Amino acid sequence: MPSNSGQSPYASAFKAAQKRGTPCYAAAQSIAKRNGKNTQSVLESLYKAGFVKKKGNSKQSWYWASDSQPKSKQTHVQQAQTQMFQAFAEWAICSGTATTEELSKYASSHTEFATFCKRVLSKKFTAAAPTAKRKTAVKAKTKAKPKAKAKAATKVKIAAKTKTGTKRTAAKATAKRKTAAAKTTAKRKPTVKRTATKTATRATAKRTVVKKTTARTATAKRRTATTAAKRTAVAKRKPAARTAAKRTTTKTASRPAVKRTAAKKTTARATATKRRATTTATRKRTATTTKRRTAATSAAKKTAAAKRKTATRTAAKSTTRKRRTATATATAKRKPATKTAAAKRKVTAKAKPRLKLTATRSSSRTSTASRTTTRRRAA
Repeated sequence: MPSNSGQSPYASAFKAAQKRGTPCYAAAQSIAKRNGKNTQSVLESLYKAGFVKKKGNSKQSWYWASDSQPKSKQTHVQQAQTQMFQAFAEWAICSGTATTEELSKYASSHTEFATFCKRVLSKKFTAAAPTAKRKTAVKAKTKAKPKAKAKAATKVKIAAKTKTGTKRTAAKATAKRKTAAAKTTAKRKPTVKRTATKTATRATAKRTVVKKTTARTATAKRRTATTAAKRTAVAKRKPAARTAAKRTTTKTASRPAVKRTAAKKTTARATATKRRATTTATRKRTATTTKRRTAATSAAKKTAAAKRKTATRTAAKSTTRKRRTATATATAKRKPATKTAAAKRKVTAKAKPRLKLTATRSSSRTSTASRTTTRRRAA
């Protein structure tokens, strides 16, 4: 195992992910996506630097973190569990270990499915151990057969020496021993045949799995090569200047999409800032125009009100002057008529009583007529 020397370019990002509680494989996937690399290459780099441990060979291997890390979030735990169950279901169906009916039968709850997984895995990966034990047991019994014969012979000798032991008893013991040996042999032969058949079947199944795995690996490699060829062709078709600018550095060549996305984001932010500035300026201009219009309207209203007040005052003054003039004119006209009426009264006072009454009536009528005329003129 390499030492934790920290020579991997992904060491700092992996340590930060570990502090956040991100699982090992999820952190490697995130780092590979950001850097435009393969997850396997990132894990190998971290393994050589001593940040992760590995089990398996170059074709099939799995990794886990070397140092302990804080407990992951519930989302990471659920995601890892889902990936585990998904991988188990695909492996069980592809390898023929379980059928779709069995998976559907035991998929009612997580506990039941986990129990089913445990049973299938223990049966699949510990199947060779019981076979070895049975072979060992068979060999042990085969080796122990001379000892059993020696014990039986000893028993026969002892029985022959005792008073109750006779030749008939020895013959019976021998017959029983032969019968037991024959039964043991009859039982042992089918077991050996079944063990050989199972071993051959398992070897065939392993070869089939290896063939399928090899075929899948080859298909994946072909797809990867085809994808790389397509990307290369697309890159060649683009303008030469853009391609040369992208190839200035290794990072730029490996992350063109990231740079384009960053440029788009920068352009979008600049556009949004311009729009905000334009909107702010428009609002300010609108507010200034509104204030000016309001001030002009209020000034016009005040001017009109002042003009109305001035006109009202002027009209009132002219009306008052006209009234005073009319009153003075009527008064001036009334004074001669009053003198004439007084003179007439003196003349009628010297005449007869009837004449007094007539003069009085005529004077009253004249004064009434003069008053009516004066009022009409004043009006």
